[in-house]
Amino acid sequence: TMPPPPIPDEFYCPITSALMEDPVLDLDGYSFEKSALLHWLALHGTAVFTRTPLAAADLVPNRALRDQIDRVRGTVPAEEMTRVIPRNAAAAADAAVADDADAAGGGGR
Repeated sequence: TMPPPPIPDEFYCPITSALMEDPVLDLDGYSFEKSALLHWLALHGTAVFTRTPLAAADLVPNRALRDQIDRVRGTVPAEEMTRVIPRNAAAAADAAVADDADAAGGGGR
């Protein structure tokens, strides 16, 4: 038997690096896991990549992406549920640094 095809990078959240379950689109057209982006917005109030103002009300469900992810979810090995995508690494690292600063009482940006 042939191995399953590789999982597209777009199926992974730029913030969490995890396979998305409830992807949403921001105003710039980027997709994120909804809970991760809502957390980001609570801390920053801006889009992750462009840093333009963004509110929770601006988010739109990405149903087409969710349907594509749902079709392959059962074929994803456990070790592939989370992975760092090179173009997402900066956003993930930035989010982690911001979370660490907030947890330490350093405040937001």
